[in-house]
Amino acid sequence: MNRYENPTKDDFASTPRWRKERMWRDVQNS
Repeated sequence: MNRYENPTKDDFASTPRWRKERMWRDVQNS
């Protein structure tokens, strides 16, 4: 299980905004 592909709320809470935005784009593009 890749935590960046399936981030938890705790992961998002400690993740920089730019990385959150990038992860969401990656999720939406897949």
